[in-house]
Amino acid sequence: TVTEEFTPILAEAKIDKKALIIYNSVILSRSSINGRDYPDEVQEAAIPIFEGAKAYIDHPDPDKSHLPRKMRDLIGEHRNVHFADGKTYSDIYLLDKPIVHEEVLPPAQSMPHVCGNSVAVRISVKKDKNTGRDIVEKIHAARSIDLVTEPATTKGIFEGQESQNFGMEDSSMDWKDVTLEDLKKERPELVEEILSSAKEKERVTT
Repeated sequence: TVTEEFTPILAEAKIDKKALIIYNSVILSRSSINGRDYPDEVQEAAIPIFEGAKAYIDHPDPDKSHLPRKMRDLIGEHRNVHFADGKTYSDIYLLDKPIVHEEVLPPAQSMPHVCGNSVAVRISVKKDKNTGRDIVEKIHAARSIDLVTEPATTKGIFEGQESQNFGMEDSSMDWKDVTLEDLKKERPELVEEILSSAKEKERVTT
């Protein structure tokens, strides 16, 4: 839900209020304060996954993260996704709706450092024995890229996050994308229970 140096806001980054586009927003960088690292090659491979991802305002409540997102929270989508200098960027194409004009554009224009993007992704990781951090091996799917006030890997709309900044990253799983291999790896006891149940049902019916 990465060790990176803070750099100034990119000169070419801008907000086109009339066209409702936020150009060059950072959606992911090398490190998350949640203890996960996103290597450059993993970010580059995920460009097609992030292209067209929906943008919502705020993350859902944890106990409702498995439910479909609400239409009223949808603020746009991410386009023109690209990778450069350890960060993944996108242009956020915003919807022409009150929540965008009232709650998204004002801070984005006057205080872009107070909000940023936070990805909701399904990932495969391995543990780094030396640092104890999770190294992301692959980003399998992206549910959304949400605009929040405490992003985990981005410092603001246009900048990457440093390790001392507080944030929130969502690595929630979209169950329609779960494979048998995922279950074997993450929930082997559940797979065993399913197999046992199937064998018992077969025994009873034969």
